[in-house]
Amino acid sequence: MSSMYILIGINIIIMVVLILATSYMLKHRHMNYNEAENEIQKINDTELFAFLGKEFGPYIKLLKDHKVVAASYYFHITGMKERMKNAGKDALKSLASLGTMRFTTVEMPTPLLLADDGLHIFELDAEGGVNKHFLLEPSRLENATLSHFVYDKSPKVLGDCARYYLINVPCNGFDYELILCAVAYPTSQTFMFYSKRRKMMCYAAGKRFLKELGDLYPNLRT
Repeated sequence: MSSMYILIGINIIIMVVLILATSYMLKHRHMNYNEAENEIQKINDTELFAFLGKEFGPYIKLLKDHKVVAASYYFHITGMKERMKNAGKDALKSLASLGTMRFTTVEMPTPLLLADDGLHIFELDAEGGVNKHFLLEPSRLENATLSHFVYDKSPKVLGDCARYYLINVPCNGFDYELILCAVAYPTSQTFMFYSKRRKMMCYAAGKRFLKELGDLYPNLRT
């Protein structure tokens, strides 16, 4: 009798493991362009703006006197030089603590809000608070240019939904470069753990941002 209970217990454990594994694979599988395009057609404006309110709420509140029409994130590419620099800083911090603590630089997102007074850019500190707030005024955006940006090291979780765009904005004698992704997500480390629904919302938000940007500034149409 005890052997039978043991076998039943083992079977239950196997079933639970299989269910969890299947759930994990479905959640973290790569995005598919055709599927994503079909899914975002089912998302209405009410759902999308509710999502933006949750994702970008703290930054939207800072623009209480302006109408926000879309939101996304700056796509930050960390090069080898920057990674080595961060690793060096982390090693020095660990050394300063006499090895009692280990430091690792965390990638922080850069939220973008498209409003009636231009494009707002928020640089965040390590705690997620706003460190710097920049504004690209309409006069600058009207003279900006947009081109497709080829990036061969795109996060695999984005699948074939990854579309990148480079915006060059003239600013006092130099060009400010801004890279956008069609999927509006904070960082690849966090995005990979999003549910399928949340990933679709990020894709819808990114597409809406590009559309609104092109509608307001025809020179920046994709």
